[in-house]
Amino acid sequence: MRARDNPFATHRLDAIPYQPQGETWETSLGRLETMGWRGAVVGPEGSGKTALLHDLAPRLEALGFTVRSFRLGGRDEALPKGVFERLAREASPRLFILLDGTEQLGARTLRRFLHSASSSGGLVVARHREGPLPTWVTCKTTPRLLRGLAKDLLGGDVDGIETLCGELFEAHCGNVRQALLDLYEI
Repeated sequence: MRARDNPFATHRLDAIPYQPQGETWETSLGRLETMGWRGAVVGPEGSGKTALLHDLAPRLEALGFTVRSFRLGGRDEALPKGVFERLAREASPRLFILLDGTEQLGARTLRRFLHSASSSGGLVVARHREGPLPTWVTCKTTPRLLRGLAKDLLGGDVDGIETLCGELFEAHCGNVRQALLDLYEI
């Protein structure tokens, strides 16, 4: 099997849509609106925060917002040069800012970013734990979620994988992404 054909290849994992837990997108967006379009997505690594922000962007655009997304971590450990000036220039009630990986920012830079985004119509940040914005969504994982994702990636063929998924879930302390990456090797 070629690496790119592996059902657990990275490009396939990146394409997994966010799996809402317990509420619909409509309910969740309604709650975000009541929060003044400002909130945090909180959860441990590998729990779906990035997938949620990725799937949130087109929903916000459908509501008439212009979305600017920033993702920190991996190769991008800092905000792009000139981001504060850009946000000040583009500030409007229709601008919605998504920031993934706030842990990469120092406290002073995070405060500056939040201040720069204060004139925007909305702001959602992803974090590992609660922070300066009220929690909008808490991402959680379960062995059942992992099994469901593995089943979807395998096209329903899950013979013998259910026990393995449970073991990988425990071994990675609930980090579904890491468990799925281990399935790539298996």
